Amino acid sequence: MSRVNQELGTKGKVTSRKVYDRRTLKTYDSCQSMVTSKLLVPLREEFYPHGKKYFSQEYLNGLDLEALAVFWMDDGCVVKANNVGLLATYCSEKEARHIASWIHDLTNLTPRLYLDRKHYRLRILSGDMPKFVTLLRPYMHSTLQHKVTLRYKNRTKNSEIYAASLNIAFADEDDKRARAQDKQS
Repeated sequence: MSRVNQELGTKGKVTSRKVYDRRTLKTYDSCQSMVTSKLLVPLREEFYPHGKKYFSQEYLNGLDLEALAVFWMDDGCVVKANNVGLLATYCSEKEARHIASWIHDLTNLTPRLYLDRKHYRLRILSGDMPKFVTLLRPYMHSTLQHKVTLRYKNRTKNSEIYAASLNIAFADEDDKRARAQDKQS
């Protein structure tokens, strides 16, 4: 948190609390970091006009890839098990369609809508994630690189595209010779 505060010139803090998950019927410890800045007030007023997040098509149309990266840093994640991207929009179907259309216009990728309880989220399929993270990576804050990092256990077309985007040689998990060379370097 101190690194984020230093780079943004803010005085953010981390708080923890207990959260009950109705799906698993368990209580978990949750940490939340909160960074506030006077520069962000107009954005909050635009996206939370009545205290609830809202995305208009007109506003989204004026935003670029950097804005999508900021959105991803806040509400996006990569599911490690399958490299699917999830964007926690938690909005109406209409708003989710606006956001999906905006993402498509910027990336030429088509996020899928899915209903999570009573609100919609967006899913970016694993086959689209190498291109998606490659487009966002230049705008990502250094402390949030994990949000554009994919993990592959086997050599696939997607893993090769992703490795090429990073300018690294792909090494199979089971390739003992490649692992041995990595250890020697």
